[in-house]
Order: sequence, then structure tokens, then C-alpha cells
Amino acid sequence: MKSPKFLKAVAIATLAAGLSLSHAAANAQALRLGTATEGGVWFVLGNGLAQAVGEALDTRVMPVTTAGSMENGRRLSAGGDLDLGLMLSTSLKNGIEDGTIDTDKIRVIGAGHGNFLQVVVRGDSGISSWSEAFQPGRIVGVGEPGSAAFEVTTGAIEAQGQSLDRIQQARLGHQAQADALKNRDIEVMVVTPGIPTGAVVSVMSTIDAKLLSGTDAELDKLLEAQPFMARGLIPANIYNNQPENAATVMLPSLMMATAQISDDEAYKATKAIYESTAKLTAVHSNGSQWTKDNALASRKYLEALGVQYHSGAIRYFQEIGIW
Repeated sequence: MKSPKFLKAVAIATLAAGLSLSHAAANAQALRLGTATEGGVWFVLGNGLAQAVGEALDTRVMPVTTAGSMENGRRLSAGGDLDLGLMLSTSLKNGIEDGTIDTDKIRVIGAGHGNFLQVVVRGDSGISSWSEAFQPGRIVGVGEPGSAAFEVTTGAIEAQGQSLDRIQQARLGHQAQADALKNRDIEVMVVTPGIPTGAVVSVMSTIDAKLLSGTDAELDKLLEAQPFMARGLIPANIYNNQPENAATVMLPSLMMATAQISDDEAYKATKAIYESTAKLTAVHSNGSQWTKDNALASRKYLEALGVQYHSGAIRYFQEIGIW
């Protein structure tokens, strides 16, 4: 006959094994959400999005550090790794064209905060419009080659009827442009991140500078040339000495999902995202843009690419009357 101590030890071991299996099963059911590199908006906000979706689905959603948009799209398309991920429509287009993203394998959940085209000049420059800013001979910051900023900025210049060969391109990143504008090494600073942008804060807080608003005609030209963009508005007083709203364009951040996510999961995730704006704003200021008003930004362009919205997301959008 086994001793009581032996039986107790067996019972403890059995319980521990059961708990271990339960823990493993829970982890196996966890969803993975691709964000970006540490320190950026997507990394920070991605953690908040993961928490909101996890609470809605009553499961663990793990934020995963990645290289960002293109990697997230490729991993979602490949399957078995990420379940959700943040992307830009430019990466979707490029991935579809180079064959690394299969439109049958991914779905759109919705759009949120934008990456805004921001054109900044010195107050004494005499420049008052985008068209004037991009005139031949100007020294213009265009971003680093290969970056999304470079693609958007050079496209914006060409959309206004100007040749890139006729301006002096300063191929600098955001902060380098800020320093160059302060030192009068460039005449026009053009950056494309979320708002407020640290580099623009630096300029507007230290020198007499102004943020230019695009006219309706200028915006229409740009949107015709770059249909993956959407109209955007930078609210007054986002920056020092910016008393009025600035009309511009933005490249929306997208929440994407693998096509394997169930209709119910996608519905609950979508509802959680767009009904958690206050919580997301507490995580990062750009969380305030994850609203129902922005949810379908770039819809026509995405559908033209052949990328479908998830049926669960559509169900939620139909319920709130925006689909």
C-alpha cells in the first residue's frame, strides 16, 4: 500500500502537470499582433491595441516587435505566425506587386491614425503655399531614399507639376531636416509622420516658422497622383505658433488580419478598437485618431488593390451605419 506522503506527492505532480498543460494551451490560443520597432508610435500604440482586443476576445493578444509595415504584411500573408498587424497601404501595394503578399490571405480590419504630410518653412521665407514651396531652385527636404517619406514627398512635389530635377533635393530624415531649416541650409522641410512630430515641434518651438496648408486644388492634384493617401487635417495649436488648422493629406495606419481569423473574432476586435478611443489615447496621443470617422480611410484604394475587408469588420461597420 502506498504511503500518504507518496500519494500526496503524486497528486501535486499531477496538478502541476495539468496546470502546465493548461498554460501551454492558453498560450497556443493567444493571438499575435505585429507592431514595429521599439520607441515608435506603432510599437507603443500596438501594445494598447493588443490589450483592447485581448479584453474583447477574452484571450491574450501578444504585441510582437517587428521591422514594421512590410514585414507585418508578409508574415500575415504567409500565415501561422501573426494574426493581426499594423500596415500602410503603400506596403500592401508593393508587397502585392512583388508577390510577397497574397490578397487571398489577408483582410482589412480598419484604419486609424495618419502619417501626415507636413510642409514647414521659415516665417521670413515669403513662401505661403505648397506650389511656392516646390518652385524650381528651392532647397527642399525630401526624406531618405527608400523610405515611405521619400516616396510620399517626391510624389507630392511632382503632383504640383514640378520636376524633381529642378529642385535641390536634401535627402535628410526628420530631425536632420529640422536642424537644416534652423540653420538655413534648406528652405522647405517636408516630413510625413504622425502628429505631433518631434522634429516639427523642435522647429516651431525654437524659430519663427510656419506650417503650410494645402489648397483644395493642391490636395486634389496630390490625391489624384497618390490615391493611397487620404485628406487630413492638422488641428490648430498642435504646434507652437500654429493658430489655424492645416489642410493636408495623410497615409492612414491600417489594422490588418489574416483571413483565418473567424468572423466573430474580427467583429469583436473591430468593435473593441473603435470603441476604445479613450483608452488608446491614454496609451499614445495618436490613439485619439482610431475613431469611426477614420475607420474606412482609403477604402476605395484598398478595394481597387483587391484587398478585402474582413466580413466580421464589415458586420460591425454596418451596425454603426458607416458601411
